[in-house]
Amino acid sequence: MLRQYKAMQEQLLRRIEELEGDNRGLKASLEERDQEIKKLQEGQEAQRKACDAEVSAYQRKMEDMQVDFTQMLRDTLDKMQVRLSKAQGLA
Repeated sequence: MLRQYKAMQEQLLRRIEELEGDNRGLKASLEERDQEIKKLQEGQEAQRKACDAEVSAYQRKMEDMQVDFTQMLRDTLDKMQVRLSKAQGLA
C-alpha cells in the first residue's frame, strides 16, 4: 500500500512538472505572439500615417491646382471682356 502511494505520488509529481513545463512553454509562446501582434500593429499604424500624409499632400496639390485654375479662368474672362469691349467700340 505504501509502495502504491509513493508510486502514485511520484507519478503525480512528474505530471505536475510536465504540466508546469507546458505552462512555461505556452507562456513563452503567448509572449512571442503578443510581441508579433504589437509589431504588426506598429507597422500598420506607420502605414496608416504614411497614407494619411500622402492623401494630405494630394489634397494640398489639388487645392493649389484649383487656385491656379481659378486664376487662369479669371485672366481668360478678363481678356475676353477686353476684346468684347474693343469689338463693341469698333462696331
